[in-house]
Amino acid sequence: MGCGSSKTEETSGNAKEEVQEPIPQKQVRLPSNNPKENNTQNEKPSNNKTESGLEKFRLQCLERHNVLRKQHGAPPMKLVDEINEVAQKYAEHLGKTNKFEHSKGSGFGENLAGCTCKEGEFPEDMWYNEIKDYDFDNPGFSMNTGHFTQVVWKGSTELGIGIGYQKSGMCVVVANYREHGNMMGAFPQNVLPKQ
Repeated sequence: MGCGSSKTEETSGNAKEEVQEPIPQKQVRLPSNNPKENNTQNEKPSNNKTESGLEKFRLQCLERHNVLRKQHGAPPMKLVDEINEVAQKYAEHLGKTNKFEHSKGSGFGENLAGCTCKEGEFPEDMWYNEIKDYDFDNPGFSMNTGHFTQVVWKGSTELGIGIGYQKSGMCVVVANYREHGNMMGAFPQNVLPKQ
């Protein structure tokens, strides 16, 4: 199993219909739940939150989001503890239930990725690659581009990242965004071409 995303379809306003898509072959490196896998044999797991595997991964995801957003004239995002907690709680829920589906009623924009682990790749690149299918001359929501548009959505400035682990070994990444993107009628001012 590689890395993939769940798709959502905007039906009207904020309403979204869930559609399950096959998971394409791509892998993403994520921190493990096992402290021995995140530290060398002789090191003790860090008690410092900023040095934890999850915190490091969150910071890398934030950095990658901001690199991609800058190319589209979108302001940098910042990690917000409250949103990290929501994303983490839902990612853990997906891990425990072995499901891969969007949350309902969180109030945040949301991207999901289901992954096996391979070093040096992050879900933002997979989500961003949907740019190839986005029509800047006819802006709007599409099932094939909703992850890309959420990543670069100009009005989204706060981010939360969570990771869950399923029994199958698949890691699930949840990215939550405030303000949520993919709002009907707001694409021209929020999804700008590369500058």
